[in-house]
Amino acid sequence: MDLIENLSSAIQSHLSNDKVISYVATGAAVTVSGYLLRQVLGGRREPAGPPRVPYTVPFIGHTLELAKNPMKFLQECNAKYGETFVIHALGEETIVTRGKLGYEVMRADEGLSLEATLRNILHLDKMLPEFVFGLSKELNPKTVRTYYTPSMLHNHTDDIRIAANEALDDLFGYLPEPKKLDNPHKTLQQIVAKISARLFIGPEQAYNQEVIDSMALFTGDVMKAAGVLTIAPSFLRKTALRYLTNVLHHHQVMFKHVKPIIEERMRQKKLGDAYIRKEDYIEWMMDWEKECPEVTAEQVCN
Repeated sequence: MDLIENLSSAIQSHLSNDKVISYVATGAAVTVSGYLLRQVLGGRREPAGPPRVPYTVPFIGHTLELAKNPMKFLQECNAKYGETFVIHALGEETIVTRGKLGYEVMRADEGLSLEATLRNILHLDKMLPEFVFGLSKELNPKTVRTYYTPSMLHNHTDDIRIAANEALDDLFGYLPEPKKLDNPHKTLQQIVAKISARLFIGPEQAYNQEVIDSMALFTGDVMKAAGVLTIAPSFLRKTALRYLTNVLHHHQVMFKHVKPIIEERMRQKKLGDAYIRKEDYIEWMMDWEKECPEVTAEQVCN
């Protein structure tokens, strides 16, 4: 006790009021300077990443928003944070890219994992047979990198314009007065599906309404299922798909209308010079037959 008391009195006698103030001021200056230096050096050393969408509940993050209305949630994030942002769901962070950066994901899959997005966010591995999913994740990025370039898409400007005008005429026609859209999102899906049928499937089924309706519904099904499957236990996901989506219907439509097109094109390609090449997604997928000779009409159709 005597040692502690002597030490305490020595410190008090050494630290007069002016010295205490001096030490405190010096310590505060060093602390602030160190903090500012760390901020400056840290900013130079490590570039800022994509903005993180704030959330309230730890671990849960944005899971509830993704389950309730994923399309609306992602659109709001896109409007507020730009084309790239980070969301948090069930303890995991995911970088979301939209717009032009979607093409960059295909170009640089090693940096931005396309497969992780297809499996963990969209859960397409639950909607497609594994062998089809494996083939799709390999061929789709290659196809997009090779054919979906600005110069290639420029060649389809007329096709896009014609399909868009036809879709608007089908949906609205001549309107003597303004028409209220009860569900603008579904209307937009129909327009995009009309364009997609022309670009992806080709002229053979570009006007098939069953195919167009299926393509319009599929996007909505994927987004609707993605939010629920994110929080559902893995053993319940395949069962949940039966009630959340029309995946089986989409498969049936593609097999009914698209598979015959692919089979006929494959047959005609064997004719060599007599074959007239089509400029659409199916044709581009068929071009990978040399690299993947095991590709069949059924797999391309999937």
